[in-house]
Amino acid sequence: MRQRGETGNMNNQKVKCRGRVVSSLGHGKFKIELMCVASPSFNEDGANIKGIEVNGYISGKMKQNNITVLVGDEVTIEVQLPNIERGRIVYRHKKPVGFAEGD
Repeated sequence: MRQRGETGNMNNQKVKCRGRVVSSLGHGKFKIELMCVASPSFNEDGANIKGIEVNGYISGKMKQNNITVLVGDEVTIEVQLPNIERGRIVYRHKKPVGFAEGD
């Protein structure tokens, strides 16, 4: 018997990846360009997923805490293995102090 939270198949495996917000689609949805390289366990041939654009939505905790995501922000997105076309934004990374967009 499985314990709570255990998953038995690969279809429910989630992978966290960093990305940059490219555009806002409205209603808490964004287009995000991934900036990470997948491990061989992510897909069969270990292909490079850097540069792929995915649709992402803000997680419930980020909505509760009124964390705003803007175009150009660096975020962590959680995607499920079989479907990497959409994911959930789970963290917005802070920009360094004195950061200018042109630098």
